[in-house]
Amino acid sequence: MRYITALLKETLPLFPATLLLGARQMGKSTLAHALVDTGLVDQYITLDDLSVLSLIQADPDGFLKNLSGSAVLDEIQRVPDLMRALKKSIDENRQKGRFLLTGSANVLAHPAVRESLAGRMDVLILEGLSLAERLKLPTPCFFKTLLQESLSDFKSFLIQAKKNCPLLSPQVLQDSIFFGGYPEVAMAQNTAFAERYFQAYQTTYIEKDIRDLARGIDIVQFSQVAKSLLLQTGNLLNYQRTSTDMRLDQRTVKRYQELVEMTFQIIALEPWSRNPLKRTIKTPKIYAQDSGIASFVHHIRSPSDLPHSSYFGAIFETFFFAELRKQLQFIPGAAPFFYRTHAGAEVDFVLEYGPQWVGLELKASHSVNPKDFKGLRDLQDAHQSPLKAGIVLYQGDEILFVEENLMAIPLRYALLSSYPPPMIR
Repeated sequence: MRYITALLKETLPLFPATLLLGARQMGKSTLAHALVDTGLVDQYITLDDLSVLSLIQADPDGFLKNLSGSAVLDEIQRVPDLMRALKKSIDENRQKGRFLLTGSANVLAHPAVRESLAGRMDVLILEGLSLAERLKLPTPCFFKTLLQESLSDFKSFLIQAKKNCPLLSPQVLQDSIFFGGYPEVAMAQNTAFAERYFQAYQTTYIEKDIRDLARGIDIVQFSQVAKSLLLQTGNLLNYQRTSTDMRLDQRTVKRYQELVEMTFQIIALEPWSRNPLKRTIKTPKIYAQDSGIASFVHHIRSPSDLPHSSYFGAIFETFFFAELRKQLQFIPGAAPFFYRTHAGAEVDFVLEYGPQWVGLELKASHSVNPKDFKGLRDLQDAHQSPLKAGIVLYQGDEILFVEENLMAIPLRYALLSSYPPPMIR
């Protein structure tokens, strides 16, 4: 069972509707079927069924009125007007747990959708399989402990992690980065299958999702822009370069970028600064949603080729960001950013949680040196409010404390640790 199942079981009884979003083939339908099988939801209805689709398109209000019991409504982005009908139905009957909605595109960002169901609906994102899920380990709680507990309790957590965190071999990590989190690819761990899967995925994604969302779109142009954006993973979004390379105006590129982001193929990460007078980069960074597809578009053919690729750093960062997002789902209010100034100082990730903020630097090396803390020190010195922790995650095995709140921690602790000390509830 996916880790997010626990969140779904928590939120379904709290809201009239819960929206589960995520890229196609991440396992939303499988998870929804499992919830029906266990009796948490009464029935499963998919809008991929053409007869159901035509019925809802003709009369969404009548369709919802005739439903009895709770229901999964799968792939709701296919009928944008359904959100209006859902609002009307929920306002007439505020019973909790009535609808579990799923979508392979962010219906809330669809231009035809005028209703957000604010106050009536919770929203969750189903990411790919995490490394811990694939290894059948308990849900990691590294970032939950880091953000929600005191720094001293977090250090106690690290002592427990040193004793109990599973080992992570370089080969297992390398395989996980290369194959990524799409469940079928992640579990098969087969290079030939992965290549054919991602090739077919791109075709069906464009033919099904994009044609549904943007009728009349130039599919050839769109596919070229989508690939160009995936190739920029881990870098600042560059409309001008894509526009020049594709010989398209920047407005078209931006429209295509919004579609790629709406369908969860790329994720935008915004820059961070608490000081409005500090000159930081205002352009977002973009990441492929999954490191497996990032490896595929960069023509990396096997896990053993990955460390020798000039794109390894960007793909490694893409993998880690996906793992980070999976843990942050369990921490409402936590938000990730990146830090970079015009002077060249940078930190890979900044996590903000209420008044607290944490800096994270990711290193593929097995050792650390004082230069690895340069960006974290700049981040700490440039802001008046204190940095809770500045952490360098690396592939070594030792916890190293440079200052009270600056430390180097083995990457595997962040990915796999699930042993909170006794005082943490």
